[in-house]
Amino acid sequence: MKFKAKTQQLKNEVLKSGLTADELLKKSCISSKTMAKVTNGGSVIASTANKIATALGVPVTDLFE
Repeated sequence: MKFKAKTQQLKNEVLKSGLTADELLKKSCISSKTMAKVTNGGSVIASTANKIATALGVPVTDLFE
């Protein structure tokens, strides 16, 4: 199953977290290529969506549909 990012909500949560892009990549254990795909509205698998949401401390449903 694929999850599409709610890009504006994702950007808001990243800003709210205070994490830099590099910190978020390390904390979520995903590649910069994958993060670029997500922030540009691409879809990702459930485990990747979960990693990003967990790194930001929010439910997956807040960031992905």
